[in-house]
Amino acid sequence: MKIDIEVTGVKELIKSFKGYEVKAEAAINKAVDDTAVAIKADAQMRLMMSSEGHVYPKMNIKTHQQTGFGGAGLLGSIYNRIVKSMERVVGTSKHYAPYIEFGTGDLVFTNSEFDEEARETASKFKGKGIRKVNIRGTSFLNWAAVHQGKKHIERIIKNLNAINR
Repeated sequence: MKIDIEVTGVKELIKSFKGYEVKAEAAINKAVDDTAVAIKADAQMRLMMSSEGHVYPKMNIKTHQQTGFGGAGLLGSIYNRIVKSMERVVGTSKHYAPYIEFGTGDLVFTNSEFDEEARETASKFKGKGIRKVNIRGTSFLNWAAVHQGKKHIERIIKNLNAINR
């Protein structure tokens, strides 16, 4: 038994998809941009709202907001950079940022839930137990990224659905 099916309009359908890649990339880029801006804002807000503070000399939450020898404090050093199309990075160049994010010594991991990649990075700041410097972290970048994760997917869907409306 043989069944023949004829589909009409295939050429027109294929033609209508031409250019969709460009529109889809633009829609996803917009979602990525919006998410990166939101992650940066959330991270900065999280630092400003933290009442925990830290025991580093001259390094409590208030000094994160001030300028010092290295320019902007931690708060002002958070950046949002374009890597390439549909890819951005939100981070900070402050050398002490991971200690604030993850904590140190026995208090690494006690402040927030981290995925496996973040746990691997955080483990580098646990130390070797030579000096007992136990500082509870104040997760700001990881927290902001997790906080915006679901919203990022929603932004992509919304922007893709808005194409050709």
